[in-house]
Amino acid sequence: ETGMDSAVIPVGGVYKRVALNTHAVQQKTKSAAMLFEYAAALKSNMGQFLMPALQALLPCITDKHSPELRSNASLGLARVFDAYVDAAKRGSIAPSEVSKVMDECLSRLTGALASENNDDSRGSAAVAFRDILQACYESGHENADGSRDHKAVMICPSLESAQSSSKRLLALAAESINRRTEMENEFTSSEVLEDEDRGAFEERIEEEEELLSNLVDAIGQFIKLHREAFMPFFNMSIAPSLTPYLSPEQPKSLQVVAVCIMDDVIECGGKGMEMYLRDSLQLFLQNITSDHDVLRQSSSYGIAQICKEAPAFAAAPGILASIVPALINLIQSPSARNPESVGTTENALYALGCLVNSPAPELKNPAAWAGVDRACIGDAWLKGLPLTADETEAKSAHHQLCNAIDTMDADIVGHQMIRLPEIVRVLAAVLSSSRTRERGDDPKLGTPATYQRMLQIATQIKGMVPPSDLATQCSFLTEKQKAALQW
Repeated sequence: ETGMDSAVIPVGGVYKRVALNTHAVQQKTKSAAMLFEYAAALKSNMGQFLMPALQALLPCITDKHSPELRSNASLGLARVFDAYVDAAKRGSIAPSEVSKVMDECLSRLTGALASENNDDSRGSAAVAFRDILQACYESGHENADGSRDHKAVMICPSLESAQSSSKRLLALAAESINRRTEMENEFTSSEVLEDEDRGAFEERIEEEEELLSNLVDAIGQFIKLHREAFMPFFNMSIAPSLTPYLSPEQPKSLQVVAVCIMDDVIECGGKGMEMYLRDSLQLFLQNITSDHDVLRQSSSYGIAQICKEAPAFAAAPGILASIVPALINLIQSPSARNPESVGTTENALYALGCLVNSPAPELKNPAAWAGVDRACIGDAWLKGLPLTADETEAKSAHHQLCNAIDTMDADIVGHQMIRLPEIVRVLAAVLSSSRTRERGDDPKLGTPATYQRMLQIATQIKGMVPPSDLATQCSFLTEKQKAALQW
């Protein structure tokens, strides 16, 4: 409040009070936080101020005076880079210039991570590193179903750079795991523990786990960016270090980190992920019965990606018969819609949707569904829509619904469209959400193309169904939902 700070320190055998004028440090810290807010809100509209903001933040991420300043600067740097990416998308900055900015940001953040000794600042640098890579991934064109065209990514680190950075991130992850182990050993060896000691220990462990998660997530972003080309390096350098933590004997938080990297491998590894499918599925099916919410959710996501990315494997004898009952149990659980379970439930619904809507010839073959009632799956999936927890899954699932309606898939829409009320309910919910999003971070439930298709479907329904029948079957609609449907 006064802009001053003081401390008593020993100097040559005597104690001296040293006072510092910290006003300048406080100004920098607040300015870094403001640049974060401006860049997040304005994006490319920062225009001529992008470069000055970048130049101001870069040295601050290693400033020796204030951990809070370093944290704010790292997070602000990621938002400024995101604004650069937005400028490239709009054509106001050349992608080659943004690539130079990316290289500089990643290099500085790598140095900051290696030298940082403050937990908060180290964690912020890891978040910023991951967010910059995510912004690169999202620089690609978004398809009608919400997926990203990785071939159209505008800004991307080279494969060589991705491999080199991944090695450094992996080393930092190993240090994080060692620190976590040391903390656990110190805690468990202590004979007298106060409640406040336990609380402080749990907080430190949580910070270390979050750091580890962000470091491994950054490696996952490299997989998303380079896909199958990254897999030989993953097999040789990453898998030997991380896959041992998939073991049920490992702490749950470390299992989650290992499962998440396998999710990325299955989602984006192309043919390179096939060698991991069978073991991963067996592990995921075990994990979805865990009492650990995040482990259950990350494993259900892995099953969803297997259903989406490996239809031939999913259609193999015995695989569907093991996947489907496990997913049905998840979505029919009494706690399925509890806040801590909704992510797991929607992953399971998305997995069922990928199976029943798959265009893959293996899953179009009725023999693949032997012993599995496809119509029951279609009904359960439709009743579970709309998805809202994961934006990417929501966009994909609602695109799939439009396809099913267009083709009049009887296992989903019912014979003679008997499930019309359920279809209208989902259309109304998705279209209403597009009108009522209050914050930029609220999830989008569909792409512009999907919203347009849903409006066309709503118009066709209104024209095909007699008004009295429509009013009876869709009496649950609110006025806002009718407006969204343009009825």
